Amino acid sequence: MYNLTEGAVQVVAEGTRETIDQLDAGLECGLRTMADVIAGLRGSGVPAGRVQHVHDNMIASFDSFRTMRRSFIKAVGHLQTIQQRSNQAEVAAGCPTPWHELFTTAALPDDSSEIMTASAI
Repeated sequence: MYNLTEGAVQVVAEGTRETIDQLDAGLECGLRTMADVIAGLRGSGVPAGRVQHVHDNMIASFDSFRTMRRSFIKAVGHLQTIQQRSNQAEVAAGCPTPWHELFTTAALPDDSSEIMTASAI
């Protein structure tokens, strides 16, 4: 059994949530930038081949970004395993992405007055 402090577990958990949020914010910003680039280059007279290089490089960066995010989430899984095998196994550190707080009801029928949570599904 690993010997962790509850404070350390909470700090690391909050750090992982913040990191994932920032990764998602970076991807969101990058995708907006790519949309702006596409819109800005349409009809600009820039040769199609040069525009294709821009698109290819931006898409490659998003693929690298996705790989980085996936690797980070795997690392978080290892951290969760360490916590589960520690003296702090019962500490509710929370999920890296609190899906139960983010679950939306946009797909529900209009007459649905109940707000669903992920745990209710």
